[in-house]
Amino acid sequence: PLTVDPEYVNKLREGRRDEIAPCCRCLHCHIGGNQDNADRGYCRVNAMTQRVFREGGPSGYELPAADAAKKVMVIGGGPGGMMAAQTAVKRGHTVTLYEKSGSLGGLLDFAHNVKGPHENLADFKAYLERQLEVNGVNVVLSKEVDAAFVESEAPDAVILAVGGARDVLEGPGGGVPVVEFNDFMTADMGE
Repeated sequence: PLTVDPEYVNKLREGRRDEIAPCCRCLHCHIGGNQDNADRGYCRVNAMTQRVFREGGPSGYELPAADAAKKVMVIGGGPGGMMAAQTAVKRGHTVTLYEKSGSLGGLLDFAHNVKGPHENLADFKAYLERQLEVNGVNVVLSKEVDAAFVESEAPDAVILAVGGARDVLEGPGGGVPVVEFNDFMTADMGE
């Protein structure tokens, strides 16, 4: 947990437990996440945490202030959009995050249901939501954004964080069932 949030102890002391970035127990900090990072770990919750110790890395954990404040529109309220929004605000921009559905988190609830409570994904979602509040991000739910709306709002920058589109795979034949991603938790797949 101290790797994820170097201010862990200070936040506890100050009664800001809901602002502590949770460790998701993925172990990427110790073993790396893929071949490109096999010799150096990283944190999937806090991208800065181990970069500050590397040659060419930033000199500290604080984000540099932007040269000029901009009006930033973030489209998509999943973890990527929430992180982008809070990062932009911390750099000094005015940020509004738009989410098409009525709640934030994207697929974090789904991932939590699949992986279980041991990876703290529900805590991660709550942390990201709290960071939006603490940092003053304007959040607009149940708003689908199109080109006309972007044009009417006239932001200086737009961050698209809408996730990826999934293709629906047709059955491979031979009686092998194909279960769509959104349905697999409740699908009858036999034994």
